[in-house]
Amino acid sequence: MEEERGVLLVCRAIPELHLRRSALASKGAGRGNFACISVKHRDYAPTTAQFIKHPLALVACVPRDVTLFLAGAVAGAAAKTLTAPLDRVKLLMQTHGLRVGQESAKKAIGFCEALVLIGKEEGLKGYWKGNLPQVIRIIPYSAAQLFAYEAYKKLFRDVNGELSVVGRLAAGACAGMTSTFVTYPLDVLRLRLAV
Repeated sequence: MEEERGVLLVCRAIPELHLRRSALASKGAGRGNFACISVKHRDYAPTTAQFIKHPLALVACVPRDVTLFLAGAVAGAAAKTLTAPLDRVKLLMQTHGLRVGQESAKKAIGFCEALVLIGKEEGLKGYWKGNLPQVIRIIPYSAAQLFAYEAYKKLFRDVNGELSVVGRLAAGACAGMTSTFVTYPLDVLRLRLAV
């Protein structure tokens, strides 16, 4: 840690990360294998020139709770987008018999057949068909879940400030219940609009 002009910089190290030595490391702040630098005292305000030179430093000025909420939203949207092709294949496998509508037609379709069918009929964009409503639904859910998990982790810490396995389990369970409770009206609205 290094203190300059009333500012405490905290460097969080990653054990297996080996980077070239930086100017901060040469001042004695560490060996140069840090992953994150954060400002400990919020009363320090960087100058405009510092923001122009390092525009990503603006992220350090965002409150931690807002950062957690946004991180949860981005993580949920990314996860849903990456797994959208699998979800689309699953839906096609479930509804293929209904879609064909003929008694003599094949009722079940396999995983590989569904992948090929989507590619043939709709092209590459077909794998992500219907992804936007799913992303819109998952953003508030995952944001609330991550935010609630961090809040419950603080609540379930023991006297020493440690979080046991049972505490993590309880925090995760409570976070899941909280996020479901918060986003349930959105799910009801989505179902009403679908019917």
